[in-house]
Amino acid sequence: MRIYRSKIDMWMAAVLGGSCLLVLSIFVVALLFKRPIWPDLILSGGFFAIYAGFIIWLFLATKYQLSESEMIVHAGLYKVTIPFQSIQSVVKSNNPLAGPAFSLDRLEITYENTKTILISPKNQDQFLADIGWDTAGRSEGS
Repeated sequence: MRIYRSKIDMWMAAVLGGSCLLVLSIFVVALLFKRPIWPDLILSGGFFAIYAGFIIWLFLATKYQLSESEMIVHAGLYKVTIPFQSIQSVVKSNNPLAGPAFSLDRLEITYENTKTILISPKNQDQFLADIGWDTAGRSEGS
């Protein structure tokens, strides 16, 4: 079984990191400029810890797992299994729509006739070879 992690664009990391800092600033402002009220501090600090933990968990949990016959896409609580024989096309994409990917350097995979998924494995050429597709989006078995 081979595992590919999601490529992470610096701007995406900056946006998510910046949002964590924004949440942290609520905690700091409450601590510095108000008379510290412990329930407020506990609430804002707890919210920051939960939010930052969620973002870190998403970064660490987003992966694409390949077996002999299928691909399993993991992203947080989201999990989808795609048998290789159900894949109709794989094309490179910069589509900004939501998907289990932290980069706009993506692959758009169409499977089971009408379903699509956008993913961003770190090493796209090796990933394509492992699932039996070439870099031009053609099945190597065809």
